[in-house]
Amino acid sequence: MVQYADERRAWLASIQNPDGGWGYHRGNSSWLEPTAWAALALIDSEAYTERCRRALSVLRSWQHADGSVRPHATIDEPSWATSLFVTLHLASATIDGSVDRAACWLAQTRGAEGSLWRRLLTRIQSGGVPADGGSFGWAWVAGTNSWVEPTSHALVALRRYLILSRHRISRTHEIEYRVQTAERMLLGRRCPDGGWNYGAPEALGIPLESFPETTAMALIGLQQSPKPDSALNRLRQWPVEQVSPLGAAWLRLARQLHNLPSGPAPLANRSNDVLLTALECLGENSRSCRPLSLRGLT
Repeated sequence: MVQYADERRAWLASIQNPDGGWGYHRGNSSWLEPTAWAALALIDSEAYTERCRRALSVLRSWQHADGSVRPHATIDEPSWATSLFVTLHLASATIDGSVDRAACWLAQTRGAEGSLWRRLLTRIQSGGVPADGGSFGWAWVAGTNSWVEPTSHALVALRRYLILSRHRISRTHEIEYRVQTAERMLLGRRCPDGGWNYGAPEALGIPLESFPETTAMALIGLQQSPKPDSALNRLRQWPVEQVSPLGAAWLRLARQLHNLPSGPAPLANRSNDVLLTALECLGENSRSCRPLSLRGLT
């Protein structure tokens, strides 16, 4: 696995775009999401320090005044992946006004079910006690409901930000509240089998099965939260060799972060997929997943 991961890191470095970013596949224009993941996969290797610096530079040039970050140089709107912008900066020990603004933007952003009128409607319909306990996460697109993946990434970003920036921020309680509402949302949306689907545990009254990638993401986001044994068992018992390469990469990474056996190493697929390659590198061992870990932070 070590030799394979080293080869894949070298491949990531070799396909970095001239602007400092990465596309989803080799030769594609740069996007926020693959740029952040590729840089996170390289950030602990001194040989790639300059490449990570260039990645940070291009992403910072895409930041709006309100703290949100564009998903692409040509798309002038906020991206859910602003959370990855925060995580990447914290992993590189870069904590400044740009990171503060991005974290505050995340704290002020919520899925549509978190809006005041939706919460009031839910309270009325439930006889005064909201069924979800006032829980909401983050959406893919503004004005829509929360989903597991953007919520999980935002939780990692804000948890790390709270730990690493607690001596220099004044809005700690606001961010802590936002984190707690999102953790409740994830815990309340588990499927009957213990894991997570992409959004809700059922559709039209029919229970849904969980997926490996979303179960792994949710548990990465819930690293510091009490978790039901059934959720960890679902993560532990999923046969890595029976899921897609992307699902297997997420499972290995989540297991590393929860100190569980990671399972068989990935096959040497030499994929042209930047996100898959970055996740495989991050899930190599307990040290390589440090940029996403909440353990031992001071």
